[in-house]
Amino acid sequence: MSDSTSLHEGDKPYIEIGQRLRQFARETFGSVSGLCRAIGRQETYFIRVLAGEYMPGGRMQALLRDVGCDIEWLITGKHAPISPILPAEIEERIVNNGPTAEDFQRISLELSRALRQIDDLKQQLNDLSRRQERGDSKI
Repeated sequence: MSDSTSLHEGDKPYIEIGQRLRQFARETFGSVSGLCRAIGRQETYFIRVLAGEYMPGGRMQALLRDVGCDIEWLITGKHAPISPILPAEIEERIVNNGPTAEDFQRISLELSRALRQIDDLKQQLNDLSRRQERGDSKI
């Protein structure tokens, strides 16, 4: 399993993935540096992905998933179906024992993800409304 994959050396076929990774880092951790601190990696780990030269490999995707990144969104630009904010086992543990610091972090990450999905849906709705107003037949 590799950290990144390149199909076309010297080309930038993954520029949108790099842009989404930067967006996730900025919205969730304040910066790419903040993301790197959260996963315990140097910024150089992400340089070629951020530049759009490489696609994140399996290990990098696992690290990003662990800190709340929606990998489907990162790779395709489309969000995975919305799932419950709290998995049942976490909800049960919170009800029975009270929340831990990890629980608060997980909830915060899931809420950030949900807010990004809402923003994307609002943008799609606005785009559709503009096309409808123009009489665009490709709605």
